[in-house]
Amino acid sequence: PATERGHRYEDREFGEPGQVELKQPVHRDDDDRLMDQVEGKHRLGERLAPAMVAIPVAVGEHEQHDRHRPGHAGDRRALRRHHPMRRNRFAWKDQLDRDDDRAGRRRHPLRMGSADPLPQPLNFKDRSCMNRPLRILHTEAAKGMGGQEIYIFRHMQVMRARGHEVSLLCQPDARLATLARDDGFTVHTLRMGGLARLLRGVWSVSRLVRRERYDVVNTTSRRDALIAAAGARLGGTPLVVRSRHLMSPVNSLLTYTGLPHRVLTVSSFVKQLLADRGIPAERIGIVPPIAVPPRWSEIRKADPWQCLQDARAQVRAELGFGEQDIVVGCVAVLREPKGHADLLQAMIPLCKANPDLHLVIVGDGQAVTERLQAMCTEHGLQRQVHLLGYRDGACRLMAGFDIFALASHKEAAGTVFLEAAYVGVPIVATRVGGVPEMVVDSSNAILTRLGDNAAL
Repeated sequence: PATERGHRYEDREFGEPGQVELKQPVHRDDDDRLMDQVEGKHRLGERLAPAMVAIPVAVGEHEQHDRHRPGHAGDRRALRRHHPMRRNRFAWKDQLDRDDDRAGRRRHPLRMGSADPLPQPLNFKDRSCMNRPLRILHTEAAKGMGGQEIYIFRHMQVMRARGHEVSLLCQPDARLATLARDDGFTVHTLRMGGLARLLRGVWSVSRLVRRERYDVVNTTSRRDALIAAAGARLGGTPLVVRSRHLMSPVNSLLTYTGLPHRVLTVSSFVKQLLADRGIPAERIGIVPPIAVPPRWSEIRKADPWQCLQDARAQVRAELGFGEQDIVVGCVAVLREPKGHADLLQAMIPLCKANPDLHLVIVGDGQAVTERLQAMCTEHGLQRQVHLLGYRDGACRLMAGFDIFALASHKEAAGTVFLEAAYVGVPIVATRVGGVPEMVVDSSNAILTRLGDNAAL
């Protein structure tokens, strides 16, 4: 049945006034749903839909401006009675729901509302169609702000700069929502978590993608992938992508093989992990993190190094450090796998030997913060260890460091390493995961073996 494989109705005016061409759904299987319309006609592949049919629909003179949608109860009954999919109640109900949306009835909270017709989604198998901008929806379930969220935000900025229309779907109280909204992006919000929200969310996203006609839906976390990928499939989105930013084991393959068309990851290391888990390597692409010119710097001036030195002086003055102080900094969400405790343990003998040595940790996470505070109290390092919590513009703070250090236990890639390198700060890190792909060992970084605190 069409509803099991996903379908989308399209309508447009044709022939005499008062008639509407209603096209039967294009049947698609899980790996071949990239059918689309070009100049109002379906470009059909090997799997063809049944023949299209035209159904006359009576339209009064006073409704000529609305003749593409049935408006009266009689018209709706005629559509139900004569439509070739009438035995499938979900098929004709879907069409009627779309008509109601256009008439302004039963509008869903996710709908933004637009009077302008949206372009048809692209046929990604036809390369000649790739010349027009894409409509892209990124999704993220996390509420915090870490490397993954920064990765999403920067790629949204870059794709927008290339002329594409980019939107975001996330939870209402997510920090990424505020950041994206302030930067001018359209942000849709949806509460996630729990079976009831999952089921409602799938339906809501399917309605959203049908109305906005997104060409690409790029999901990120497991929770939003279940909701958005399933909803995008039901809504007929031509390309659904699952992004993987972690190097932890993959438990369920559903959001990697069953729902998306393609998988993107951030490093060759993670790609190999996914391939070893059973995901076909040819379906996995690599899009590494990127560093962008910091907004606070005038990096494009004649002497960018002097700009960095000016920023360094400002940051150190704000934090209360003098030129004689040596500042080792770490910017990362405070979670156990980030190795903050290992870094502090390695710094303890150095701080005791050198009173001008300081450790600055930027990031939030209550459990790890409390543990670090206890370690500082135990060793009397409250004056030399500075826990700043979450800070906007952490990249600017890195300009005031002498060394950037991160003792991660696992790291898929590490956007923060690119940021440190961008502001000219040498890096000390552990040789884990995709970190060796982000730095040049013995050039702009020194990598140590995980667990060797003496080497660190």
